[in-house]
Amino acid sequence: MTSLCIDIGNYIINRVNEYNCGKPLKEQVLLSTKRLQKILFFGNVLYMVEHNGISMFEDEFYVWPSGPVIPSVYRKFMMYQDGPMRPSHESNNMVSTEIKDVLDRVLEDTQRVGTNVLIQKSLEQGNPCWEIRKENSNEEGSAIDNKLVYAYYLTHNVPYGAKK
Repeated sequence: MTSLCIDIGNYIINRVNEYNCGKPLKEQVLLSTKRLQKILFFGNVLYMVEHNGISMFEDEFYVWPSGPVIPSVYRKFMMYQDGPMRPSHESNNMVSTEIKDVLDRVLEDTQRVGTNVLIQKSLEQGNPCWEIRKENSNEEGSAIDNKLVYAYYLTHNVPYGAKK
């Protein structure tokens, strides 16, 4: 697990908490570990598409029943399954402006999208996650090759965060 990946998770949590501040519960974005994973995934997909296949971080996604997951991030934040998420630690400010820009766009585009829709989009038929899930129903899943994800989304629309 890289500290950058955890810092990115903390950044997402802080941004969602800022968005929710002072809003009635029905208008808030409910951030779960599943939702955090999908924001990380689509953020990384968009970042790779915009940066010639370079990933935001070194950590690998694995395909689980709920779609792509970084197991170390899941374990770090799983204690927040039933309540508001909090950052795991103070940020090391390792998140670049480019990464923040991509994540902000994905967060903006997904704020009114349900977590189950994000999961469905991440496992959409034909994409590399769907292919892995079809081949391997193991709970732990298999690692996703970023090169395959990058190649797929170069020829298919990135569902969230693309510049309009």
